[in-house]
Amino acid sequence: MKRLASLGSVIFFITLGAFANDVQVSGITLTGDNPNGQPAFTNVQFNLSWKNSWRDAGAPAPTANWDAVWLFVKFKDESGFYRHATLSANPAHHNGQGFTVAPAPDGKGVFIHRSQSGAGNVNLSNVQLRWTYGVDMTVPIAAVQVQVFAVEMVYVPQGAFFVGDSSFANINNQFARGGSIEPFLITSENELTLGGTNTNNLVNRDNAGGASLDDFTSTQTRTLPAAFPKGFRAFYCMKYELTFGQMADFYNNLSAQQLSAIGGATANLVGNRTATFTGTHPNLTASRPDRAIAYNFFSGTQRALLYLAWSGLRPMTELEFEKACRGVEKGVPGEFAWGNASAVAATSISGNEDGTETITNAQANVNYNNVTLTNGDGGTGTLRVGIFARSGTGRTQAGASYYGIMDLSGNIEETVVTVGNQQGRAFTGVHGSGNLNPSGGLLGNEVSDWASLANNFGLTVRGGNWSDTFLRIRVSDRFAPSTNNRSNLRGVRTAP
Repeated sequence: MKRLASLGSVIFFITLGAFANDVQVSGITLTGDNPNGQPAFTNVQFNLSWKNSWRDAGAPAPTANWDAVWLFVKFKDESGFYRHATLSANPAHHNGQGFTVAPAPDGKGVFIHRSQSGAGNVNLSNVQLRWTYGVDMTVPIAAVQVQVFAVEMVYVPQGAFFVGDSSFANINNQFARGGSIEPFLITSENELTLGGTNTNNLVNRDNAGGASLDDFTSTQTRTLPAAFPKGFRAFYCMKYELTFGQMADFYNNLSAQQLSAIGGATANLVGNRTATFTGTHPNLTASRPDRAIAYNFFSGTQRALLYLAWSGLRPMTELEFEKACRGVEKGVPGEFAWGNASAVAATSISGNEDGTETITNAQANVNYNNVTLTNGDGGTGTLRVGIFARSGTGRTQAGASYYGIMDLSGNIEETVVTVGNQQGRAFTGVHGSGNLNPSGGLLGNEVSDWASLANNFGLTVRGGNWSDTFLRIRVSDRFAPSTNNRSNLRGVRTAP
């Protein structure tokens, strides 16, 4: 929802259900203009709230973990195009009203999170971010429209973790330590050898059961470069899967030319429960804004890549995926993202699907097995993000990962960067520049780093979707048919 505010700025909301994503930005103003600054700057001031925030001091995990909000700013001048605003990289230039503000070194946005341990809803007034507008433009600040966007994230701390879970059978193509079926411990971001039989190597059980085969085996080794993000370094991961509402906001921020160039708002959507986009650009709205959005893998995935580039995020690698699920724990054979091998499929919905609906069958914690849902909108397909997390639910019933990331098993597949081919291994973790070219394509340094990803050659899928059996929604399963059409990308960002 958008409303015009004073001074030509814009109030922007992303509003989801009480038990899911519910981050809100309101009351945007520009204050403290300093045209003589080096560079010229002003403060973007607004109110910020979100629900179910936390910061864990560390026990029993070795390091603290928290949720956060990724904030980024867009502006439109007389050119008529929205562009990404450059924010100060100096933390002292921002005011988080008692919360920590950690700006990205490249100026694309900031993370805001609790400074002290605690949990509960967050309501902050008069948060201020310094926009160094002299870097971005020369027109008078009064002639500019501004939007603030917010995405809920979860901090995944630096540290060693395991990939693979030592299952004897039925886990396809899973990772292991060379010469064994034991999990492999990743201890750094250093170069790794893939394949072979050496115990220091990361292997894949010779592609056992996989539909998309890696190019390394016990007799053929490859090198995973040091630059490839392996998950050891701290990163932030989107708390929820990408939603219809977020994509509507993205489409509305594009020019008519850009949106037309990528095929319009509705192209390549899949699933019987596909929500609709109503209205006309640039005032599109989603009928179910908090429902996970799924695309055809071949062409729709490119839209999600563009969303990540536009928001200053990047794709997640499959090693980061396993850490986001498992944390520091050694894998349980056949486990799902919540750390055990028990999955109960959702079958029934209570309430209208307006962001407050719940799943009513006992102990349900995942959307899988192509169940035809009863009540609500019915049908098969995606549910609203985070629907299993309710007050008092533990990790298993909430369907939450070790770090509190939702829906990493089931609902929609997580499209990630693979280690299984040369194109994927060339990825170095460049973040999105925040801007797209006039034709709706990539524009910044991501053009070269994401080149193979934009052609789908370096991508694979993990975690399964609403139509998969339990075999595909397990953390370690790498079956990954390349023709999948029920996927999307969950953005991450290397921690500043």
